Amino acid sequence: MTQALENVILHEPDWFFLRHKANFESFYQNFPKRARIDIAILHFTEIEHIQDLKTLSNQVKTIVLCDIEVQMDAMRAFHSGAVGYLISNIFQTNVYQYLKAMIAGGVLISSTIARHLIDSLILPISQKRNNCFNLTPKEIEVIHLISMGHSYDKVASILGVTKNGVRFHIKNIYPKLNVNSRVDAVRKWNNQPSE
Repeated sequence: MTQALENVILHEPDWFFLRHKANFESFYQNFPKRARIDIAILHFTEIEHIQDLKTLSNQVKTIVLCDIEVQMDAMRAFHSGAVGYLISNIFQTNVYQYLKAMIAGGVLISSTIARHLIDSLILPISQKRNNCFNLTPKEIEVIHLISMGHSYDKVASILGVTKNGVRFHIKNIYPKLNVNSRVDAVRKWNNQPSE
């Protein structure tokens, strides 16, 4: 990875590559006061340092590279201010284009992480409506995801619960909606008359 970055940056006259192998605390303490960081590339184990980078250089754009995608790590990275979360091998295949995309204000994420982010944005909106059935917040999340067409397995994955946990919530949702099937539950949740 380091070699790929150096090769790309050597061919760009306005780019400078600052590599640091020591721990982040050492980098932070020795960082030149007048220097500017435009792009920072961190390993997923360094997510907690994204905010520290912002104190060194407030315009820094941070990408987190990982060995495998973990949705919770991606969410932590984005909540801390990262603009990218990719598997290292994918990033390495086209370093130049990814760096150019970041400089242009783009975000670097896989379609899997994008789907997870969209789902997490949709859920809070759904919680503000249609609670005349006295559903719990978790039940609202479950019925909303089911109404979007997700399988029990997918709902379990999105919410970080087991498939049996989803079934448990569905079992509690049916009597509150006064229905006996998934189709009727979705119809009633979406305020469509049951047949």
